Amino acid sequence: MTALVIFTILFLLFVAAFTGSRRQKHPEDRQMAGATAAVLLVLTIGVGVASGFTHTKSNEISINHNFGTYQDTTGPGITWVGPFTQSEKFSTRIQPKKVENHKVTLKAEKEGAAGASARIWYTLRYHIDGTKHAEKMWRQYRNFDKVTKDLVVPESKTAAFEVFGQYTPAES
Repeated sequence: MTALVIFTILFLLFVAAFTGSRRQKHPEDRQMAGATAAVLLVLTIGVGVASGFTHTKSNEISINHNFGTYQDTTGPGITWVGPFTQSEKFSTRIQPKKVENHKVTLKAEKEGAAGASARIWYTLRYHIDGTKHAEKMWRQYRNFDKVTKDLVVPESKTAAFEVFGQYTPAES
């Protein structure tokens, strides 16, 4: 987004310098304003081209979008994706997430008996394979932290409650 702002400012300065060079009466002034306009044009084009490069680390995928429209997914390395394209990085590394202090009711030993109340703590290890469904994941979550918060942790809690809710303490 910063590149777009810089590009816009440089472009406006170029237009002003170009227009100013046309209005100059003296040839020396016209040449100086024209040279300034040329330098600003080169800088504007340079910023436009340079803004298209993105770097993705070895354990990430990059979901590229342009003004809110999904473009593509790129893997590790330096890639040119087009001017003013923004890239959201999603880690594909195994992520540890500590989930703490959730109340669960254990299964009763005998039919009709009340189950025991327990608290569970566990460490979840997960990784995201975003290459298959990258567009859908980006449209729904937009960034890696939301994937963890809104998808991974709630799903892990559901799975943990399912497993521990079927556990009978006498089985150990």
